Amino acid sequence: MTAPNTAPNHRLSLRNGVLVVTTDVVHGRTVQHVLGQVLGIAARSKNPYGEGFVNLRTGGSNGAEVRRDLLVACRWEAVDDMTAAAAQFGADAVIAMRFDHRQVTESWFEVCAYGTAVILTPPPTDIPVARRAPAYAEATRRQ
Repeated sequence: MTAPNTAPNHRLSLRNGVLVVTTDVVHGRTVQHVLGQVLGIAARSKNPYGEGFVNLRTGGSNGAEVRRDLLVACRWEAVDDMTAAAAQFGADAVIAMRFDHRQVTESWFEVCAYGTAVILTPPPTDIPVARRAPAYAEATRRQ
């Protein structure tokens, strides 16, 4: 879900119907139930040709924008995997989301997105939707 008229790596914080925040709290809401840790993993080959870092036709390096977009896509794949797991638990949010990465073998590495799956109290009704932050407004419209 890409926000309109934004940079390609900007995404709303609502993924798979789950609100994702890097903070330990969501302003105006409290945690009703802690469901546990969730994680998502994106594995990548260190082969520069297979991952698109090197142009197959010319053998030269792809531009910085292409390389950046490939790395951002890897992180969002991990976040999407994490939120799919949270949704299976019945969570409506993941709080304290973080990234980690490691080399698995000489030719593979992983990017991990992890956080705490929770169920939040319903959003306050006294805040007009138009005045809420875009991701928060989107998340509360669906409830």
